[in-house]
Amino acid sequence: MPSSRDTARVVGSLLGYVFLLLAMVAALCGGFVLVLLVANAAIPGLVVGLPLFFGVASFCLFVGVTIRKAVAGTVLPFGVDTDE
Repeated sequence: MPSSRDTARVVGSLLGYVFLLLAMVAALCGGFVLVLLVANAAIPGLVVGLPLFFGVASFCLFVGVTIRKAVAGTVLPFGVDTDE
């Protein structure tokens, strides 16, 4: 019987990979929009879509990496720079 800690690690790892996959898809969509923007005139929908997709990609990448590092236990604690 797996413990709740093992289950939390599996779920956290899976969630981290889902965010990384979303980041990859959003970056690919942003690249596609960029190609359309270069090939065609500056259509307002493409101009709005470009920073939207790359913003979503950046956010999902940050969240996915943070979740994966938290599950692995390699995230630095908040009070790491304090001298006592």
